[in-house]
Amino acid sequence: MASEKEEAALTDEYAGKRVTIMGLGLFGAGVGAARFFSERAATVTVTDLKGPEELAESIEKLRGCNVTYRLRRHRRSDFINADIVVPSPAVPKDAPLLKLARERGAIIEPEMNLFVSRCPANIIGVTGTNGKTTTSALIARILESAGRRNWLGGNIGRSLLADLPRMRPDDIVVLELSSFQLEWLPETGRSPHISIVTNIAPDHLNRHGSMENYKAAKLAILSNQRVHGDWAVLNADCRHLDAWRPKVKSRLLPFSSTQQLESGVFCRNGMITARLGEGASRTGRGERAIAPKRSGERRAGDSRQ
Repeated sequence: MASEKEEAALTDEYAGKRVTIMGLGLFGAGVGAARFFSERAATVTVTDLKGPEELAESIEKLRGCNVTYRLRRHRRSDFINADIVVPSPAVPKDAPLLKLARERGAIIEPEMNLFVSRCPANIIGVTGTNGKTTTSALIARILESAGRRNWLGGNIGRSLLADLPRMRPDDIVVLELSSFQLEWLPETGRSPHISIVTNIAPDHLNRHGSMENYKAAKLAILSNQRVHGDWAVLNADCRHLDAWRPKVKSRLLPFSSTQQLESGVFCRNGMITARLGEGASRTGRGERAIAPKRSGERRAGDSRQ
């Protein structure tokens, strides 16, 4: 938990800064960022192409915050004069207004980058075309059942910025991460300590332009992992992930629902089995049946290709 001295330092860091939130939205990131900077005495402007009726739920959550709204349009002056711009995940990195803000010296920092760069806890990041929400929620429930204090957020619809002062180094954060959020993540110099990729299939190609660009955005979840202590958990049944394995710097733990793996987690004789070989386990080779897989059950992370 942050001390009063640390909180005061945060306030000093942003006091009087002109912050533009580009896209309030309804999924938590815009609200989390606006509140974060407002509570730290920044001058906050929220701009969105939607009107107050469509954004009523998010605006209500910011009741009492010192925020100026520019709705139904974006004004160039809010980007020319900004010290910091927080773009919604839906805003492309090459958006003209972001380019304008950069040229005028503004820092571009998405909500997820704000959180990850300040998070004191270990992070489990989950991405994939399908199954990431279910997998993230399941991991959080498993941790809770095991008595581990954890925080669930990200693309699942909850910003964790407001929870930062209460987080401890021995907590675990579970983040659902979209390709839009991951595009920006390398700029933090950090990746989740455990990065899970459920599967990859063509999606959001109108935003990314090509399948290769989409995969590159997803690959960012691994880009800053450490050689020692971090884990990459990849779906061995997904052909799109084949080229990723040589790029993994951390410990690799593959999983499969269709094949028995030399090292990893797989299904055999109706049981979920973990076979941990060298590089996947500190204790060397071992095999363990974890739990039965119910007949006909499709688990989050099974590939849909």
